[in-house]
Amino acid sequence: MNKLASRVRSGMSPRRSGMTLIELLIAVTLTLVIIVVMVRAFKLTSDEIGIGRAKMDMHNQLRTVTETLRRDLQLATCSPRPRGLNDERTGYFEYVEGEEFDRNHMNMNTNSFVGDHDDVLSLTVRSDDKPFRGRFNNGFVESNLAEICWWIVHDDTNGDGEVQYDENVRLYRRVLLIRPDLAPLTSPPAEFFEANDISARQEAGNMVPNSLDQLANRRNRYSHDGTIANFPHELQANWLSERVLGIDGGDGVPIPADPNPNREGEDLMLSDCVAFDIKIFDPNSEVANIAGTDYLLDSNDPGFNPDPVSMPITSTGGYVDLGFGVPFVPVVLNGWFADNATPATSAPASVLWTANTWCSWFAGYESDGIDQNVDTIITDEGANGVDDDGLNGIDDNAERETQPPYPYPIRSIQISVRMIEKKTNQILQKTIKESFVPN
Repeated sequence: MNKLASRVRSGMSPRRSGMTLIELLIAVTLTLVIIVVMVRAFKLTSDEIGIGRAKMDMHNQLRTVTETLRRDLQLATCSPRPRGLNDERTGYFEYVEGEEFDRNHMNMNTNSFVGDHDDVLSLTVRSDDKPFRGRFNNGFVESNLAEICWWIVHDDTNGDGEVQYDENVRLYRRVLLIRPDLAPLTSPPAEFFEANDISARQEAGNMVPNSLDQLANRRNRYSHDGTIANFPHELQANWLSERVLGIDGGDGVPIPADPNPNREGEDLMLSDCVAFDIKIFDPNSEVANIAGTDYLLDSNDPGFNPDPVSMPITSTGGYVDLGFGVPFVPVVLNGWFADNATPATSAPASVLWTANTWCSWFAGYESDGIDQNVDTIITDEGANGVDDDGLNGIDDNAERETQPPYPYPIRSIQISVRMIEKKTNQILQKTIKESFVPN
């Protein structure tokens, strides 16, 4: 019996003490799959967290920029309406529409994330509760009044005129304190604005601080051509990028007594800004419905069709660029751009406007002793107390030597700011509107 039991036991398979090679390979494979899934899950979670943080940061940056813009508009010293001959000189309000419109920017930029980014906003503001603070003559000064300019700088590294993904587009806000009591400084304009936050004009080789009244005259404003012969003293957009605080103005001369002159961050509002688009409300623009979609059109728009069947007008009024519906062509239009580029018949024909511009203008041109319309017959005929043209009475509007480029008040303004976050490839835009219609 013991022998039988022994034989039976000897015929049994021995107990296994480990895993086979196949089982081991399966286990390793499953472990690797689990690890890969976990890594991908962690990466997706990390990416989502990064996108969320980037989006939050973009919201915060754009909120800061747009709220600053809104505050500047609300603190404007000058109502955005053309000045009459008896208007007070309360600073100025000016908006320059660059040659690139939102509707045709794709003609100049092949990248769809880029919008209208060559507009400029300049105005004078008063802040009674919190004075502005800036640099002057290697020290600091304060003022409740300031001249403020908003604009875009594009680092066109390849020189093709288009915004490429790897090129920098930055939004700047220059705050220049209005302190006419400060002593003049002997300094070229570019070097002066590199080191000082003071609104000033050049006179006899000196930079002389402006008063609020003096800024009503365009020749005294920041980055405007102040040469008397170069009326109407247009904004020189190429000067803006040379006159950022701490940036050399192109002459290669460093700022005196400053070992680290580069302070552009003090004027920089937003990096990676791909649109700064200013529009004003036009009550005459029309919204037409085409195949179920509403489009803002203008009677001068190439696509305008008054057919009430194929293009019924659903409403009127909308925010448009200056010159909306008119291709940008820098030409003389009897001296002035008026609504939809219709020339004012009474304006002189000696002025070349290089951009659509809305300006509060300066009534003092009519009594400054300068013959702006170059008629070589009478100077300041619009304010000399004589009916020079024998029509419509003494010093009527047709006798004025100058006219504002758009002789209409701004009812409301809309400003859109768009930025791109290149690490996560996100684009975000915020838009503000400010009404100037009295309550």
